[in-house]
Amino acid sequence: MDMNSEEEMNQLPEGNIRFLQQKRPMLKAGVYDIGIDHEIIINKGLDKPEDTISVSKKFAVRGERFQLDAGDIHSTFPPENAAGDFSRCLPHIVLKTDTLPWERSAGVSVKKEQTPWLALMLFHEDEISKIVEGTRKLSDLSRPDEWLESKSGESLDDQCTILEVPEDLLGEIAPSVDDLAWLCHIRQVSNDRKEDTNDGHKSDFAVIIGNRLPEMGKKNRVHLVSLEGYYDKERKEWYAPVDGRVQLVSLKSWDFTSKGESHSFTDEMGELVPGVLKSPGAADDQLKDQILASGYTLLRHQMRQGDKTVSLYRGPLVPSSVPLTIKLPITCADEVVRLYQEWGLFDVSYAAAWQLGRLLALQNRDFSIALYQWKRERRLKTLIQKGKEMTEEALGPIDPGAREDSEVDEEIDRYAEVNRWLAGLKTLSDIPLHYLVPDLETMLPEKSIRFFHVDLNWTQSLTDGAFSLGRATTADLRHDKESHLTINIQADHTARMLRKNLGSDSDSENGEKSFETITGILIRSDIIVNWPGLEVEAYGDGEPDNRLPFICMKRLADNILICLFEGELARADIHPPAEGLHYCVEENMMLRDPRNGASLKAPDFDTGQLFRQADLNVLDVAGLAEKIKKQFKLDDPQFTSAQFGLSLIAPGNHVTFLKAGL
Repeated sequence: MDMNSEEEMNQLPEGNIRFLQQKRPMLKAGVYDIGIDHEIIINKGLDKPEDTISVSKKFAVRGERFQLDAGDIHSTFPPENAAGDFSRCLPHIVLKTDTLPWERSAGVSVKKEQTPWLALMLFHEDEISKIVEGTRKLSDLSRPDEWLESKSGESLDDQCTILEVPEDLLGEIAPSVDDLAWLCHIRQVSNDRKEDTNDGHKSDFAVIIGNRLPEMGKKNRVHLVSLEGYYDKERKEWYAPVDGRVQLVSLKSWDFTSKGESHSFTDEMGELVPGVLKSPGAADDQLKDQILASGYTLLRHQMRQGDKTVSLYRGPLVPSSVPLTIKLPITCADEVVRLYQEWGLFDVSYAAAWQLGRLLALQNRDFSIALYQWKRERRLKTLIQKGKEMTEEALGPIDPGAREDSEVDEEIDRYAEVNRWLAGLKTLSDIPLHYLVPDLETMLPEKSIRFFHVDLNWTQSLTDGAFSLGRATTADLRHDKESHLTINIQADHTARMLRKNLGSDSDSENGEKSFETITGILIRSDIIVNWPGLEVEAYGDGEPDNRLPFICMKRLADNILICLFEGELARADIHPPAEGLHYCVEENMMLRDPRNGASLKAPDFDTGQLFRQADLNVLDVAGLAEKIKKQFKLDDPQFTSAQFGLSLIAPGNHVTFLKAGL
C-alpha cells in the first residue's frame, strides 16, 4: 500500500488497521563480500594508474533461520491446543519481527519477484503419523554443508527441528512459488486501546497465512517451515528426497482440534461472568456478609507484641467509591491503622499500602538515591533561603549569585526520576497481585470480569510510604508536608501522560490536577493468553460517545488483565486484537472490498472451484487472488498480498459488558 509521505505512514487513527504488502529489510540475511579498489595516480598524463590497492572483506547479516525465540511470535490462530469449529478458517501466525518473512527467499515467482521463505503447512491427523519429526543437529540435514553459512556463525552442531515429509504428500499440500507471495503481509495496528507497550503509537506485525483448511472432527497440526531456496534452481538440491522423504526445517508448530462447537472470540468472551470485585456474601453470618460486601478480606494478623488476631484488609480495588479522607504525610504505618468499633476489628489496609510503598522504594536503588539527593538539595535550599532572608534583614539586599547550569540540570533529572517512579505507583505498577486482590479465587475466579473503583486513600498511602524515605525528624516531616500536595498532583499528571507518551490519544482534559475518580475492570481468563493484544474501550454514563481516558492496561499474570480509566465506568467494550483477525474461506463466503475493507460482497465466481486439491482442502491461492482482483476490477499495482489478506478477513465483533445491575 503506497503512502504519500513518511509522516502519513506513521499516523494511524485509533482503532484502525493498515495492511501493507511487505516490509523488506535493508539487507537480507546472508554472507556478503565488499570490495574497495583504490587507484593511485601521480602523473595525470598517464592512461593507467601507477598503482591500485584492493581490499575485500566478508561480513554476515544474521537473521533467524533454524529457530525462533518464543518472543518472536505474537500469536497463532487457531490458538494452540484450542478446540472449536475452525473448519472454514485458514490458520495464520503473527510475528513480531516484521521483516522476517522477507529476510530470505524461497525463489523467484513468474512475476520475477523474490518470494517469502516462510510458509505454514497444515497436516491432518492421519498425516501426522506419516511425518518423522524431531530435534536434531544441522549435520543431520541431507546436505548440511550446502545449508551451512559458516561466516554467519552457524555450526553443524546447532539444534533445529527437522521434519521428514513424504514427497508425494508435500507435493500435494505445499504452496506454489506464486502462492507464497500472496500468503504474507504486514499489519500495522494502533496501540491506543491495548496493553501498555514501549512500541509507541503503532505496532507492525508480519502475518503468514496457511493455504489449507483444517480437517473437521480431528486434530490438526500446523508447522511454520523454512522454504529457503525451495523454488530456486541453484538450491533445489537441498530438498532432494531421501528414501521418498523431503527434509524441512520447522521453526514453530502447534496443534488444535476442529470440531462442532464454535470457539470464536465472541463465544469465549460470552463465557466471562461479570460482577463487582468482592468475595461472595455469607448469608448465614450478617457481620461477615457486611465485611465482604465492602470488599474486605479477613486475614490473620500478628501484632507487634506477639498477640494474634484477625484484621480487615482491602486492596486499592474496591466494589464502590470511597471518599478521600486520609491525612498525609505520616511518620509510620500505625498512624493509618483504623478501628471499626461496630465490627470490633482493625483495618490495616492503608498501613499495609504505606509499608509496601516504603519497601518498594528501598528495593529500587535508582529511585531511593534520586529521592535522597533531591530531598537533601531541597533542605539545603531552604536553609540558604532562610540565611539570605536573615542577612537581608540585617544588611539589605544581596546578590544571590548564579547556579551552574549543570547543577540545575542534575536537580531536574533527579526530580524527574522521583516523579516518574511515583507515577508508576499511581498506576499500580510492581504491586504484588495478592495486595491488589487478596482472595483471588473468590474475588476473581476463572472466566470472570470484575468492575471496581480505585481507593485513592490506598494509592496515596502507597506513594507516601515511598516518599517517606529519609523522613526521620520533625523537620523532615515539615518539609514533606509542604511538598505533599504538589508531589501528588504532578505524579497524577505524569501517570495520565504515560499512555500519551506511548502513543495513546486518551489524554484527559484534567491537566495538572489530582485524580478524583479512577475505575476499571479485571479480567481473568485464558482469552488473555489465546488472544494477545485485546483492545478495550471504556464509556461513562450519559452520551453514547462519552469515552473515558485510559490510565493503564497491563497484565498482572498470564491470564489476568487490569485496565484503569479516569472517570466513572459504566460500560466496557472489548474487541479482538486487530492483528489477530482471522481469514475465512467457504462456499458461502463474503469478501471485503480490498480497497478499504468497509463492505462485504458475495463473490461473483464459483466458490466451489477455490481448491487445488479439494479432497485435501488445499486452496488455489494464486487462482483465488486473481478472481478477487477481477471482481473488484483492480490491476497489479493496486492489488497485492495486503489487499488479498484484507478481502478474506472474517467479520469481527466486540463484546460489551455493562456495570449497571451488578
